Amino acid sequence: MAIKATTESKAMRVLQLIKRLIVLSLALVILTNLVPASAAAAVPGELRLTIQQGFTSTGTATPPHDTFNYLLAPEAPSNPMPLGSGENLAFAIKGTSALEIGPIYYYQEGIYRYQLRHITPTASGFTYDEEVYVVEVYVSDDLRVVAVAYKSNGYKVTALSYNHSFSANAPLPPGPPTPPGPPTPPGPPTPPGPLPPEPSLPPKPNPIVDPQPPIVVGNNENRQNTTQSQAPDVEKVPPINEPSEDSDIPTISIFGHQMPLYSGSYNWALVNLLICLASGFLVLVALFRAFFMREYWRKLALRSERPSAMLRLKQRRRGWLAIAIVATVAGTILLLLTQDFGKAVALLDAWTIFNAALLALVIAGIAGAGRKPSVT
Repeated sequence: MAIKATTESKAMRVLQLIKRLIVLSLALVILTNLVPASAAAAVPGELRLTIQQGFTSTGTATPPHDTFNYLLAPEAPSNPMPLGSGENLAFAIKGTSALEIGPIYYYQEGIYRYQLRHITPTASGFTYDEEVYVVEVYVSDDLRVVAVAYKSNGYKVTALSYNHSFSANAPLPPGPPTPPGPPTPPGPPTPPGPLPPEPSLPPKPNPIVDPQPPIVVGNNENRQNTTQSQAPDVEKVPPINEPSEDSDIPTISIFGHQMPLYSGSYNWALVNLLICLASGFLVLVALFRAFFMREYWRKLALRSERPSAMLRLKQRRRGWLAIAIVATVAGTILLLLTQDFGKAVALLDAWTIFNAALLALVIAGIAGAGRKPSVT
């Protein structure tokens, strides 16, 4: 009776230990998933815009000023603006120079649009650059910021730039007055000459025939002449702050496919998926092995001279197998919470070390569950 009571108390302690391991694994999964997300959300996306200005002056006159004013206006009142600005941001640039405005912080995913225009009042002698730029800011779910600028004709540009000029000549200084000359005496009267001939009519010009006939489109009742025109080829340029395709992250070739060796939140890791599949496979093999060997263990316990030792060994095997199962479930939950399989694939990521630790715990549990008895 004493041995049975001791065995039951030990079994209760093993069950309590298994419950604590399950609670600890779930808490670890929740913490590892929430802490990086909160830390990343605390860092907003940041954008700085650089406006370049060129100014030239020709002629002999001195320009009255070389400072020009600009206005940055959001298309939506809720768009973020630089700190210290109001609904719009007005600023000035002097001479040929560049000015950086910002930073502008973004805390939410979305598309934000702004207009940049020149607002200096017109003055005589100046030629102003009246281009209106549209800046589109794309903020991803991880607050990554990419800005693209367009001219008023819809073409992309790599820089926000304005070019103004001034051209005027200074008035010449007044010279000395010219002294009056002697008066000219009157000459003899001019006799009348012959009448001028009647003017002849100019010849009628010949009509100019266009060698290329116009292109006629439409029906017989309503025809109109149109000329074919082709838009000029415009070279595609990258966004003004889009990250380059070249990266410092090393890659590895797998079946002819170049795969990033490591990446952050823009990829899902192939090794994490393989670790989860391996853990599940090992646990299934251990469960099948335990099921088919239950008769062997029962006969071994009957032949044993120390039944209490065999009972403790059986409880240990169940405890180790439970640890392997809990680690496999925790690894599966961690994979589902941290991996976005809709993104591109990489080999490793920041969660690989946690998945590897859970796989090691699975292997240790299976090894402990399959250990043979040292005594019979």
